[in-house]
Amino acid sequence: MANDDNSASMEMVFEQLRAFNDKMQQQSKWIDQPNHPELPAIIDRYVKRDFWLLPEALNILRGYHPYRTGWGNTGDRELAQSCVGPGGSLNVINTQESVRHWKVRPKDFVQWANQKGLPIDSILKLAVQGEVKQSLPISTGKTDQANLSRKSEKEARLQAIKRIRDEIDRRVAEQNRNWDSRNIPATKADLHDIFFQINPDLKKVTVETLSDDLPQIGIKFQPGQKPNKDNVLARLLVDFIQGD
Repeated sequence: MANDDNSASMEMVFEQLRAFNDKMQQQSKWIDQPNHPELPAIIDRYVKRDFWLLPEALNILRGYHPYRTGWGNTGDRELAQSCVGPGGSLNVINTQESVRHWKVRPKDFVQWANQKGLPIDSILKLAVQGEVKQSLPISTGKTDQANLSRKSEKEARLQAIKRIRDEIDRRVAEQNRNWDSRNIPATKADLHDIFFQINPDLKKVTVETLSDDLPQIGIKFQPGQKPNKDNVLARLLVDFIQGD
């Protein structure tokens, strides 16, 4: 009877071992696969940690299990290593250790990846947003598009300002006036008044926004000037404004 009990106990132990081994084999199969159904729960636990090892962080970035063999991909690893050091953009808290044991803070790492334009796995993005949403700016498609649009608008505006500056200097020199684009006897508001008459296709901005662009082009105004109905710039550029 005792032998039967022992045999049954041993069989139960072997069955448990087989089940555990099957589970480990199954996990080893998916651990190298991105976006596994269990990954959200794993990342949800990981974002609560104060530190990640760099290999874990690079794997999580690409939607892999943090224990996956490998470092995200080779390009990510090389970029990360090149950004560590004095003045570097990736903050590693223990650079005295071997690279495999480097530690990064989750928020710092995701901000760095976002800054470098690396594709951040959507699961990680949502998890980190939920954990530190007050302090972590994550770029989205709409945000990127809006930023590109604003950048394009500003570049077009700067080019238009350059054309006006060059035209001012050319005409002032021809007419032998005692001022130029670096010493205009008018105001920023006067320039704003004619700017969008000359460039009706550009998106209108405030006097303040246009004023912020002027130092990049080198346009300056004489101090103490006030807006004047007799706009000296309008008179100087009258045919330019009319498109003649």
